[in-house]
Amino acid sequence: MAASASDTLTITATVDAGTAGQTIVNTASVTASDQADTNAGNDSDTADITVSGIDLAVTKTVDDGTPDEGGTITYTVALTNNGPDGATGVALTDLLPTGV
Repeated sequence: MAASASDTLTITATVDAGTAGQTIVNTASVTASDQADTNAGNDSDTADITVSGIDLAVTKTVDDGTPDEGGTITYTVALTNNGPDGATGVALTDLLPTGV
């Protein structure tokens, strides 16, 4: 490398499943040079990421657990995000069983 020159390495990575809520530290370091480095104190640097996490909870109730045939019941389904981060792209389904 010429004096005052710089090169850039771009790395694209996928965050592993199961790491929500964790801080992941990535360190880049100079590992070899055939000349002496006059300032070894700046030969590494880190970048931290904190993986966002969500905790989705579903609750379901029915207004009448013992209805008569032909009776009407109402299911209530609630979805709560217990965080700590916001959730996007969430879909909730409720397939009714045979008999209703």
